[in-house]
Amino acid sequence: MVAINYTHFRSVAYSLLTILLVFLVFPVRAPGELLGFWAFDGTGEVSAVAGHLSAGDVMLSSGTIGFVAGTDDGGSHIGSASSWPMVAFSTAGKSLQFTLTPEFGYKMLITNVTLRLGRTPEGPTSFTAQYSADGFATDGTSAGTGTITSESTSTLDSFVLNAPFDIQADTLTYRLWGHHAAGTGNLRFNNIQINGTVIKPEPSNHATGLSATLTTHRSIILQWTDADGASPPDGYLVRGSRTSVADIPVAVDGQAVANYYTWNNGYYARFVPQGTRMVELNGLAAESTYYFTLFPLSNSGSLIDYKTDGVVAQGGVTTGIAPFEDFEDASKSGYDAGVAGLKSGSWIMDNAVLSGTVSDRKSDQLAVRIRNLGSITMLFNVTGIESVVLDHANYGSDIGGGFVVERSLDGGATWMQVGPEVTCGPTVQTAEFRVHRQEGVCLRIRKTGVADDLNR
Repeated sequence: MVAINYTHFRSVAYSLLTILLVFLVFPVRAPGELLGFWAFDGTGEVSAVAGHLSAGDVMLSSGTIGFVAGTDDGGSHIGSASSWPMVAFSTAGKSLQFTLTPEFGYKMLITNVTLRLGRTPEGPTSFTAQYSADGFATDGTSAGTGTITSESTSTLDSFVLNAPFDIQADTLTYRLWGHHAAGTGNLRFNNIQINGTVIKPEPSNHATGLSATLTTHRSIILQWTDADGASPPDGYLVRGSRTSVADIPVAVDGQAVANYYTWNNGYYARFVPQGTRMVELNGLAAESTYYFTLFPLSNSGSLIDYKTDGVVAQGGVTTGIAPFEDFEDASKSGYDAGVAGLKSGSWIMDNAVLSGTVSDRKSDQLAVRIRNLGSITMLFNVTGIESVVLDHANYGSDIGGGFVVERSLDGGATWMQVGPEVTCGPTVQTAEFRVHRQEGVCLRIRKTGVADDLNR
């Protein structure tokens, strides 16, 4: 016979040798987000502009913009203007200008500027472009030069202007000077496009009402009320520590943090989008305290802007006690199959009794004695079992007894063995079986061998 006298559904923290999956916290925007576009289909007004930006009409320093029929780049019209300098470039010469302006508190990062240019036979053969973050109150910065060759209204030349990658601008103005004209001919222009990123201001407020709910002894759900205000966040950096709130690093502007879906050297980090209002954490250690803070953030990548002043949402939670069964304070005296109500729940005991004789190896008063090919089976599920630890020994002077631990994910319809078969000895030994399941699991401890102890 086999005596089982202690069962502990252990919650074990993941080993540091476990492969750690690391993902970037923040989805970095592609540099090609459209900020402003002028199509010149009969007007110099902006055709498309990103949210939180405004764009004025394309303007000339002198004269007016005309529009001629042209199928360049899939359109129906192109812009045109005459009387460009026949001499070399000078900032005092005739220029074309376009501007983007963010709303108050917003900025923008320009990463790409394209446009299409052409001319009539006597129009300007060259251009010079500059940009300015102060409306050209001071000298502009070179945005490039080029030679204009196309004289067709169906296919203009395509140009890419230099962009101020490192300037976060409140307003950005581009000017383009045409020069070296052969006469009073026209400069033609079409499809001016500015790409980049709209930079949101730091979030106005913090999240509130941070709380934690235990879902199992090794799982919790963090919940909160999203921050509001004039500048709501894009999301939150949830940071955790196993020691204290004070040990949680403060988020630093411009530094995106990697997602650690398991605890990394005692720390946790995860990006949660605005509107989610919760995050579930699994694989925690039982009877352990964890601490958390929420940092609201705007933007992404190197432009990320955290709110760290004011009252940061923070809190702690202690996980529950791992399920435990010592087989005390219950009774089952006959070997016939029957249900025993134990501390952990109800078990079916088949060819098994609860006994406390001298021959029953036990840690306290009682042990489960299993004979023949008997078993004990849980009639309930335990969620989030990392491992099962139990004590075992042969009954009295019996030798060669053994058992296996099996688990079921479908309420006992099917079973799978967990770990190897264990052979018992004359003294109490401890065995551990790795289950490693997050969902609900029921267990069965089944005696192996032959039915040779019918009279026991």
